[in-house]
Amino acid sequence: MRTFSKRFAAIMLALAMTVCFTALTAFADSEVVCSLTLVCETDDSAVEGMTWSIYRIGSHTDQDEFVLEDDFADYEVSFDDLSTSAVQQLADTLQSYVENDNISSLSTAITDSAGTVTFSSLSEGLYLVCAETLSTDESTIVPSPSIIELSSDDADVTAYPKFTVASSDSSITDEDSSTEDSSSETSSDDASSDTETSTATSEDTSSDTETSTATSEETSSSTTTTDTIPPTGERYTAIPILALAGLVFIALGVRVCVKKEREDE
Repeated sequence: MRTFSKRFAAIMLALAMTVCFTALTAFADSEVVCSLTLVCETDDSAVEGMTWSIYRIGSHTDQDEFVLEDDFADYEVSFDDLSTSAVQQLADTLQSYVENDNISSLSTAITDSAGTVTFSSLSEGLYLVCAETLSTDESTIVPSPSIIELSSDDADVTAYPKFTVASSDSSITDEDSSTEDSSSETSSDDASSDTETSTATSEDTSSDTETSTATSEETSSSTTTTDTIPPTGERYTAIPILALAGLVFIALGVRVCVKKEREDE
């Protein structure tokens, strides 16, 4: 009889440990760790030295709805329209709220020589990424904010933000210098200077047209990752149930062992 009691107790203990281990494993799997990598390029050229900030703005509920949370919870915005233009407008609106209300970011990082920056150890949810305008001797690069969802189905995301690029205009300085020089000459020289200024203005207009065309081409070739925010959301109701079942099995096993030992005595 005592041998049967020991075997039964061993079986119950093994079963309880299996149930508890399964529950813990499932719970561990539910804690998804995500990452977001931004690849910043314009006209096949990497954007180095651009400062990006990331904000967790909300989550995707079990009811398949997007809701804003924490610092963004009080903002009245709608996720009813998930088209590219609507999501981009929503990102622009939230960026303005961030700037006006001085909301602190989760993290800030600068793009490397390859134009990439990675934010790691992120939880599931909706994120807003924004960057500061980058000015160089050759151009001014204005980044567009993006809204990106991280989930268990898509934990490691690589996104390609949109940019607007404007070439630096040095002809204005030339035009000012020409005007100053013409003020000290005779009236005939003034007429010649006016002609040169008109020519420079015409060239500036042509340069602006080329810049606008380049900006339009750059914008059209950019890729946005917020066309459609993929659905997600999982229920983990079974996890506490499995854990509780494991504890119940352990308690029953102990009770049966104690009872058998008392009967043997």
